[in-house]
Amino acid sequence: MLEKGPYELRFFPRAQALGPVQEIERRTLVNHHKFLMSDTDTGDTNQIIISLDYNQSQRIKELISGQGVVKSPVTRPALERQFVQALEEKVQTLSKIMAFPKHVKFIFDSDRMSDELRVQGEKGQLIQERLERYILLTYESIDAARKALVLLQTEKSLSSVGMNKSNMVFSFSPNDSYFLPTAVSNPKKKISVGITCNEFPRSVGYC
Repeated sequence: MLEKGPYELRFFPRAQALGPVQEIERRTLVNHHKFLMSDTDTGDTNQIIISLDYNQSQRIKELISGQGVVKSPVTRPALERQFVQALEEKVQTLSKIMAFPKHVKFIFDSDRMSDELRVQGEKGQLIQERLERYILLTYESIDAARKALVLLQTEKSLSSVGMNKSNMVFSFSPNDSYFLPTAVSNPKKKISVGITCNEFPRSVGYC
């Protein structure tokens, strides 16, 4: 697991004392689970998770507008919002580079932090701030997503690109001494009643 990199390889330590969230404009959200397709053999889906490379802000601006003219202010969060909006509006230049996704949204699309809190969170390496950078692209088919993945991995405006896998298995357990009966911190082999019989380990191990 990595502190930086693609969404599926990241670890996110729990942050404390987060500030109040920004009151955001409420709008109808697309239920992206409704459009999720999955290959049971490979775990591939028709969704790709990306994050922007802020060192390539000029390149991102050109893709968003087609002419390099972007609404101000151009903070990192504002650039992310304009990127998503441009894809929603099917801006030709950006849509072509992103291989024409059918739907687009932030991984976390509600109760987002204010721009000011995002800046503070970035300096303090807050988990919520890092999570809010990720964008989910949904394609017409799994094959379309696979082809898009190859294309997007060469796009310099993106800092990370990864398939939204449906069968990922993690090699760690929750920070709960009662979760595993063989845990060193649990010598009497006590377990949380109900976790095993309800198959909670499967829900923790797969996503």
